[in-house]
Amino acid sequence: MKTLSLLTAVGVVALVLVFQSSTRLANIYGVAVTGTFILDSILFLAVARYLWRTPLWKLAPVGALFLTIEISFFSSNLTKVAEGAWIPLCLGLLVSLVMVTWRRGREIVTRNRIQEEGPLQDFLFQLRMADPPIQRVNNVAIYLSPGKETTPLAMRADVEHHRVFHDKVLIVSIEPVSVPGSA
Repeated sequence: MKTLSLLTAVGVVALVLVFQSSTRLANIYGVAVTGTFILDSILFLAVARYLWRTPLWKLAPVGALFLTIEISFFSSNLTKVAEGAWIPLCLGLLVSLVMVTWRRGREIVTRNRIQEEGPLQDFLFQLRMADPPIQRVNNVAIYLSPGKETTPLAMRADVEHHRVFHDKVLIVSIEPVSVPGSA
């Protein structure tokens, strides 16, 4: 908790030093708030249309009214970008780029891992058909796996490097479940 407080204090000091005045910091706040209004309206219209199946003729006037007002506020705030609001915009763009890169990298790593793990049923069939046969050990092995269908890499490595397979094998995978209302 102390580390988080220290990081927050350092962040506030850095913002004060970069912006040098509260008005310059407030400039980007107007851009952020009005941009959020526009995004919220667009998301509301999308939910109302595609999830609630609200007819387009009912949504069009409401959307036009709100978006006209919000876009006018947003465009008037955009003039403040030249007065210092560009700094947090660039910072936000950088953070977004890192987040998108992280997500894409995670997808690539997951896809490569699944491909490397291979199907569990195929692995077990290859164990039975191995020549010379894989030695069975009278022990229990527990392996973590991200899914139920693939072979845990640790189990595959055990068989490939030690040429043994445990008598009892427990494969543990955790499946996250989203529960509404829980924190």
